[in-house]
Amino acid sequence: MHVQGYPVGGMTTEEAAVSLIYDFQFNEHDLIALRHLEKPYGYTPKELGISIDAVQFLHAAARALKFGKQGLWWQAGNSFASALSCWDKFILTEYFLSDQALDFSDEIRDTLRAICLTWSNRLIELNRPEEALLMLENTERLLSADEDYILLRYQLYQQKHNPLKARDILKTYRQELLRLGYSEDEADEAVIFLIDSACP
Repeated sequence: MHVQGYPVGGMTTEEAAVSLIYDFQFNEHDLIALRHLEKPYGYTPKELGISIDAVQFLHAAARALKFGKQGLWWQAGNSFASALSCWDKFILTEYFLSDQALDFSDEIRDTLRAICLTWSNRLIELNRPEEALLMLENTERLLSADEDYILLRYQLYQQKHNPLKARDILKTYRQELLRLGYSEDEADEAVIFLIDSACP
């Protein structure tokens, strides 16, 4: 196992966590092997813990998506559960939203999106919409402007005959689009398109 051991003085916990992840090139086993050390290579237990959880999330997600593509849904389900368990551990941190971690932020967001859409659609196929909706609600913070993600949540609330929740989703989606720089007309058009897309 090779570690660069560069200085981490002056880094925030978030920056150090991201640096540690890249230092190990997403090598899950090498990173986990350091968990027993008190302060390996200058990293604090918090930084190390964040990094381990993030790496485990990405590895479990990759396995889950691979199994899903192969139609091995029992194995995929186990890996999806493992990935989401890791996600729950570091969801409260902000390191993947910082300017210093834009590339890693994209990796996290893209992986989370793939998990949510793949597994929630599978749960719907299995007639388990409540579980699908719960997962989507628990991961909405990073996917607040993703059209496919918003559409699926909106459709599920419509199917549950909960128009108030469905309307709240559209309102929040519009607000997020405005925050991202869309004009009023563009945001309204996007919402109308989503509503039309939800119709059978």
